[in-house]
Amino acid sequence: MTRLFLWRVFATCSLIGGAEAYAGLQDGLDAYRSGPFGSILIETEAARQEKLKRDAQEAGQAKIPVVVKSAEQIKLEADAKVAAEIIAADEAGVAEQVRVEAVAKAEAEAEGRAEAMVLFQARLEEQAQFEAEARMAERTRLTERVKAQTSAAEQAGLDAEAKAVAKVNSYRMAAVQGDAEAQYYLGAMYDLGKGVKQNYTVAADWYRKAAMQGNVKAQFNLALMNELGRGMHRSDDMAVALYRAAAEGGYVEAQHKLGAMYYQGEGLQQDYKVAAEWQRKASEQGCAEAQSDLGTMYALGQGVPQSFKLATAWYRKAAEQGLVEAQRNLGVMYAEGVGVPVDLVQAHKWLNLAALAGNESARKPLAQVEGKMSREQVEQARQLAQEMMGRHK
Repeated sequence: MTRLFLWRVFATCSLIGGAEAYAGLQDGLDAYRSGPFGSILIETEAARQEKLKRDAQEAGQAKIPVVVKSAEQIKLEADAKVAAEIIAADEAGVAEQVRVEAVAKAEAEAEGRAEAMVLFQARLEEQAQFEAEARMAERTRLTERVKAQTSAAEQAGLDAEAKAVAKVNSYRMAAVQGDAEAQYYLGAMYDLGKGVKQNYTVAADWYRKAAMQGNVKAQFNLALMNELGRGMHRSDDMAVALYRAAAEGGYVEAQHKLGAMYYQGEGLQQDYKVAAEWQRKASEQGCAEAQSDLGTMYALGQGVPQSFKLATAWYRKAAEQGLVEAQRNLGVMYAEGVGVPVDLVQAHKWLNLAALAGNESARKPLAQVEGKMSREQVEQARQLAQEMMGRHK
């Protein structure tokens, strides 16, 4: 209980500090002395000293000095003892306070670091979102600028080259963002030198990017560049692989090309049957060249059973689309009655169309047919040819 009282006194001194702490300590000592425990301590010590003095006198030990403490000395020693207890309590309290403060500081620092990490993460997310929005805004701005340039070029009636430049810019913007169609068109612009300086290497790069995304037109053009060695080393194997990819993707020009390669044995083993299969696929999609080639294969019985009737049918389809070679062949079929009954008017019509288009091999059979015809028949045939030419204007 005494120590509890002293500790309270010490706590009061610690809070006040300095001179006030000393005054608080003195007051504590005075309070202790004036209390019941302080009086008992002093009285007990005085009684002990008095007893020692009597015992010495009774035993005749006069030679042994007997130290008798005065009441003031006893008071001072008691004060010193109490002060020591107060100091010890003070030191223990300070250590506890330091420990509590250290723990509190560590907890505060940990909380601060956690809050800082959360704040840092939030700032990173905000920065990422800001950058994404900035990129999107830049893309939008570029798109609007290109649209404005293209519109301005069209409205001002600028020449084809200026419009080509505007298209290149438009294609480039979409191409760098991964648009396969734009990559193909940008490659074509470099391939043809429209709107940019012709560069086969750059053209091949853009074709390749689009081809890897399955663009059949890019696959076909890249195959052609491999076959011709434009912008790269020549490679028949790569050309065949790309032609096949485009053909299997349904690209009609690739189907016709692959059929022709099988027919001629270029870059792969000659195979008339496979050639006919690819030419049929292309013919059914309306490819005039494939229709004419398939007509020839039927006429010669290559890869298919020979059939002049089917040969004539496929020649007609190609001739009606304006393919000069098919027009010449169909005229000869009518002139000789192969696959169809002889019809000099129809023969003259088709041979004349081919000759007018510059096919020299049509001129001799045309003259032979015309020599067998009346003037009215010739006039009728020429009228039919004029009508056919009008369809293709």
